[in-house]
Amino acid sequence: MCLTCLAGLCLVVIRVHVPDIPRATLNFTTSRVLSSLGRWNQFEAPAITVASMFTKVPTDPVSSGSNVSGLNIGLPPGPTQQVQFTAAIKQRLNSSQGVILLAMVDAPFVKMAINFYKTSLQPFRIENYLFVGVSDRACALLSDEGLPCFKYTEDTASDKASVYMSKDFIRKMNIRTDMILEALQAGYTVLHTDTDMVFLQNPMPLLNEVPPEVDVAPLWDESAYNAGFLLVRPTANGIWIYKRSRDLTKQNSKLDDQKALNRAIKENARYNKGAVKKLDGRYFLNGRAYFEKTRRMFAGDSPCGECVVVHNNWIVSEEAKIYRFKEHHMWAVDGPNLYHTDPSRKYLIYDNPSLLGRGYDIVKNDEKDSLINSLAIGIILNRTVILAPFHCGKNMDLLCPLNERFSLSAFDSEFGGSYRETTFLSHPLVPKSVRGSASPVFLIETDLAKSRVHVGNLSVPTFVQRLRPSSPSRGATSSEISRWFGGEQASVLQFHSLYDSFSGFDNHEDQDIFAKTVRDALRVSSYRQYKRG
Repeated sequence: MCLTCLAGLCLVVIRVHVPDIPRATLNFTTSRVLSSLGRWNQFEAPAITVASMFTKVPTDPVSSGSNVSGLNIGLPPGPTQQVQFTAAIKQRLNSSQGVILLAMVDAPFVKMAINFYKTSLQPFRIENYLFVGVSDRACALLSDEGLPCFKYTEDTASDKASVYMSKDFIRKMNIRTDMILEALQAGYTVLHTDTDMVFLQNPMPLLNEVPPEVDVAPLWDESAYNAGFLLVRPTANGIWIYKRSRDLTKQNSKLDDQKALNRAIKENARYNKGAVKKLDGRYFLNGRAYFEKTRRMFAGDSPCGECVVVHNNWIVSEEAKIYRFKEHHMWAVDGPNLYHTDPSRKYLIYDNPSLLGRGYDIVKNDEKDSLINSLAIGIILNRTVILAPFHCGKNMDLLCPLNERFSLSAFDSEFGGSYRETTFLSHPLVPKSVRGSASPVFLIETDLAKSRVHVGNLSVPTFVQRLRPSSPSRGATSSEISRWFGGEQASVLQFHSLYDSFSGFDNHEDQDIFAKTVRDALRVSSYRQYKRG
């Protein structure tokens, strides 16, 4: 695969190859214990995602022979920009015609773009792609990864994350309309995609079956056409729809590209029936359809053999999107800190055994207490916390991820890097040496913990090793935690549960700092992260 770094635009052509790769299995000793054990053993990513996402496909060295560059444009592009953009497209396609995959990137979303490449482009040998940068920095970061990027413009807020539907967000999104329109006017069919997508299968065979009379084929977003994934042909209707979309956003700066696209399509439909056809929802799914309607909360839930493209939308903030990708084994960016593959990192894993019968609010508070205790113990022992699933639903009989309870933006601002997702140990990139190195299962047996773990006929198995603190009514101190577990060499330190297990740091100043950090981190939110308490 030849990757050429152009000064600001990215195009993608898709070819497919899916090699055979064995699915990852999780060693029993590192499985989540007790009440979640049966579920934990199911946390293998479906074969299609493991086989397609974590295959290393050889790539050719990055070519440095191109001097094509983009211009800083705030107005519609002029003739010079048009020539440069066309040259960039032609170089990526190696022809004057074809399907171009364009994906716009700003600096804060570079990690998402790299993940999109690793999970969706590289495994299927998609080659005619180009990332469209909206800043020098975005393209520089992608170039460091050997990925082609054409600098299209220098947006005033390109180096900071934009709040959903803010003025900056809308302005950035509307840049996509200009870049797509340029490619169409140059005679290219455009496959436009956001970077918060994942291809579970190669989409091109299905996209090639879009009838020739269809000019625009977008993913359906419950009640509107999705501007973040669509095939657009360079026909009179396709170009008209994007010209009209551009005009609408120029007239109203509060109008984003998706609303403008839907208005333009509606206007066009008065005269051209059948010019637009939504992509089949069985294969091309928005975030609500894929994750929520089928209650896919963790990797392995309700495997979908026919799903082809999934948009990680219907959830806000980069942190929440990345976290949800991680829980579903759709995140493959290891990074300089070796997120998945560090063989020397130590972990702490615990469970939230069912507390049915204790009431909705009590269960929520108990599980919040367990989370806080895990973070404190992780700090004391210098271990990374692997999250337990949380109980949710009207009867608290379902299991949900962290974003069901708390704001991921707030949590990551305080504890980012100090925790891992619930399904972490079954991720294919985690070393076998880590999975296979687990401690015995421990229970810090306090008076309150004893009362909780016996609710609903749930008792502690005999293989669990019990440790009783000097103050059973309050929980273990930081010095007791250090004494009991400080010498543990296993990669994964296992706890039965952590209800009421920790009384606090011995040092009052340390306890005050930790308490403030927890207050800032645990802001109540909901699954889609629309609210932050």
